[in-house]
Amino acid sequence: MNISNIKNLDFLFTKEFQNIDTNIVVKELSEKGYFSFPNAFTKAAVNAIENDSTKSKLNLNKNEISGVYAERQYYLTNLLSVSKTFYEFATSKFVFEVCKKYLGNEFRLKSLRYYETYSRHHMP
Repeated sequence: MNISNIKNLDFLFTKEFQNIDTNIVVKELSEKGYFSFPNAFTKAAVNAIENDSTKSKLNLNKNEISGVYAERQYYLTNLLSVSKTFYEFATSKFVFEVCKKYLGNEFRLKSLRYYETYSRHHMP
């Protein structure tokens, strides 16, 4: 895999994941409908995305991007705009290579949200 467009590659992905072949990812997507790789992201990257997503949980009366509480769930619909780390992943060469090989030349990434679902919440 060539994901060298990410400046902080070692911050975002574990060493094991940096060596994954995108053809393997596409093959598993085609055969199973999903691809799983435990510990693809570093703990620091996961923490950064979580912190970016939750730092404005209770931003009342502020003109900033913030999440929404609905029943027993918190979600943020604008993850790309608040997390540079997530933006670097979503726009990485890895994501674009996989999408191109799996979906073809025309695709659109959508529904880039952050969710926290609490106990007894029903999410259809």
